[in-house]
Amino acid sequence: TLGHAHRLAPMEFLVTDPEHAAAAREAFPGPVLVLGGVGESRTLPPDVLDMETIDPEAVVLPGGYVPDAGRASDLAMIIFTAGRGEVPKAARITNRRWAFSALGAAAGCTLTSNDTVYCCLPLHHAAGMLVAVGGALVGGSRLALAKRFDPDVFWSEVRRYGATAVFYAGDMLRVLVEAPPSPLDAHSPVRLFAGSGMRTDVWERVTSRFGRASVLEFYGSTEGNAVLANASGAKVGALGRPLPGSTDLALVPWDFAREDFARDEAGRLRMAGIDEPGVLIARIDTAHPTVGFDGYAENESDTAARVLRGVFDPGDAWFVSGDLMRRDADGDHWFVDRLADVVRTSAGPVPTIAVEDALCRLPGVRRAAVYGVEGPGAPGQALTAAVMLRDATADLERLGREIVSALPAARRPRFLRQVAELGSTDGYRTQKAPLRDEGIRPETPDVWVLDPSGEGYAPRMPAA
Repeated sequence: TLGHAHRLAPMEFLVTDPEHAAAAREAFPGPVLVLGGVGESRTLPPDVLDMETIDPEAVVLPGGYVPDAGRASDLAMIIFTAGRGEVPKAARITNRRWAFSALGAAAGCTLTSNDTVYCCLPLHHAAGMLVAVGGALVGGSRLALAKRFDPDVFWSEVRRYGATAVFYAGDMLRVLVEAPPSPLDAHSPVRLFAGSGMRTDVWERVTSRFGRASVLEFYGSTEGNAVLANASGAKVGALGRPLPGSTDLALVPWDFAREDFARDEAGRLRMAGIDEPGVLIARIDTAHPTVGFDGYAENESDTAARVLRGVFDPGDAWFVSGDLMRRDADGDHWFVDRLADVVRTSAGPVPTIAVEDALCRLPGVRRAAVYGVEGPGAPGQALTAAVMLRDATADLERLGREIVSALPAARRPRFLRQVAELGSTDGYRTQKAPLRDEGIRPETPDVWVLDPSGEGYAPRMPAA
């Protein structure tokens, strides 16, 4: 992956921590600089530069150096991101994009010098660098950087640092609400958990269990300036509304039969109605193209694929997020699904998020991933659910009846798989691509099939 990243965005130097110094030295032929790990036992390769040995007071700046933060449109950093089954893309992050994310996080979370931000997200992830670190710097808050998210030390570190704001991603906090209750739960210093991708059942358990803590759910695309925030937290599960200063946003319906945007007779897109699902798009300032979408480094074709032109007016341009949402009568946005994750069944499209949420509310289900596989002997994709159970010996026949009761007929998975683990991305979102690629084969273990009567599930008979 590092080699692929270097090919997309050539580097002059590579900065790493001591733990990854050897791997960095092996993967990158240029100068490798090591930071961090002060006071720890460290064994470094002989041909790397340990920057912790440099005395800052002895550093002499080169002649002619003039401090200059640059322009808003200048490149600040590159973050590698990937969608469904894709190799990483090098997303350009300009100073404007970084500042907007940092200012939005600081304002939305009301961060001040009285706060300590606890960041246990990887800094190569947009939520870690742009939101958690950026928000703390702009807010003038203290910043506590953890090596990684570790539920075994999470609360001890939070209390040690007096953390008042914790940034999360995806389903990261589920493990905290599943831990045995503690008398200390109601006496946490945390006033706010902020991030994106928290499921509704986890949200409800977080706010009911951890004292004064509230949840602020953000939505932000890595590549563009589309930002939403549920600032009040009143609607559990909602993404909220655009932050002040955000570029114009719109929801436009998708035609699943044609696999294209729905258009009127003039070929123009239309705005989605109240509670009508639509793809989120963000306006690009054609006079200043980086306002709305910074593009991908060294990849013009990927950049062009994310830009839609002539949407509402001739000459306009919009960044396509690839996310399906709906907007309620109050103007709040709700996440429906990634457009690529919607399962195209023979009976019509089925978004996976609502099905996963319903499954996770069942007592015996710990985590669930819903996806589509090519339906054996049937047109379209077969809705499939892989579930991690709280008890590996649970009664799957009973669970099947509970699923039938919890879901309408159109949203009941045809196949139900019991799995020991579900992989996650760096952003703590379930990895569905390996499940899709594996499909449902004769040798796939622990597969149950929806009974034709619709009353429950039965074990799949092994192939003859």
